[in-house]
Amino acid sequence: MFSSKKTKDINLIPESEAAVNLGQTIFPLIIFGLIIVVTIAAGVFLFFLNTQEIAKANEQKDKIATQNAQWQKIASVTAQINQIKAKIAAYQGFANSYPPMENYIDKISSYLPVNVSLLSLDITNTGSVNLQAKAPTAASADQFVAVLNSESKVFSNVKILGVTRATTKDEYTISLTMMVAK
Repeated sequence: MFSSKKTKDINLIPESEAAVNLGQTIFPLIIFGLIIVVTIAAGVFLFFLNTQEIAKANEQKDKIATQNAQWQKIASVTAQINQIKAKIAAYQGFANSYPPMENYIDKISSYLPVNVSLLSLDITNTGSVNLQAKAPTAASADQFVAVLNSESKVFSNVKILGVTRATTKDEYTISLTMMVAK
């Protein structure tokens, strides 16, 4: 009854039209494939470009971090230098207002007559001086007071508190107060 024959598919479309239809279907596929390839290529290009830019940015961050670390070292040293400068300025201001005691002692001793010697010397940082000196004669004591009074640029308010004569020796002790210029 039924026979088993292989049936052949018969293409009823002429060969010229089939070639045209094949060309019409292949062209959009090629265009679509090219678009996909270009998109993938652009994506890969952008990926590598992004990776390169990220590497550059990280390199710049590292350079900035290194530079900031160096600046912090310099800034801390600069801050210490500024603190030292401020301390020096404060000391110089103090030294100008209140010279060292050696300055006062040097000034007083430079005006001491040869035969007069100091027994005691009290100096304040403002230049107020109380002193006791020993002189062999009353004239030497007077000479010392006269020298101090004559140097008004160096000494001022020279006041004799007392002159006493030693009972055992021929010596005089003079006590006086004065101001010494800074």
